[in-house]
Amino acid sequence: MEISIQLVQEDLLSHRKTILADGKGNYSNRVLTYQEKDNPHIKHEISFCDDYVILKRHAEIKTETYLRLNKRGIAKILSPYGEMKMDTKLEEYNRDADSIMIRYSIYQGNEVVTNQTLIWKLKGLGI
Repeated sequence: MEISIQLVQEDLLSHRKTILADGKGNYSNRVLTYQEKDNPHIKHEISFCDDYVILKRHAEIKTETYLRLNKRGIAKILSPYGEMKMDTKLEEYNRDADSIMIRYSIYQGNEVVTNQTLIWKLKGLGI
């Protein structure tokens, strides 16, 4: 089903907010697909399950981030030079009729290298 989507990213380490997507997307079987606002050739595929979320970014360098609620997951970065893996943790996950919010961290060893909130504002969808 085609929907309208706006994705807002808040980097909790730098305290910056960015609109990453603003336009049309598709939602079917708990999977949301859309393109980046400033890079329309880059596709995102997000799977929303009950206690985990999978973020996939299809570009020259691909990423697959597996987020499990209050448990460790894994982020994979796939480039022409090889694969890099880091630990992840989904710290908060909320869904309602017109938005989905996640807050998560990515770790390199024991150090947090990413801590952010993503909020998808969706129109034309009733979850």
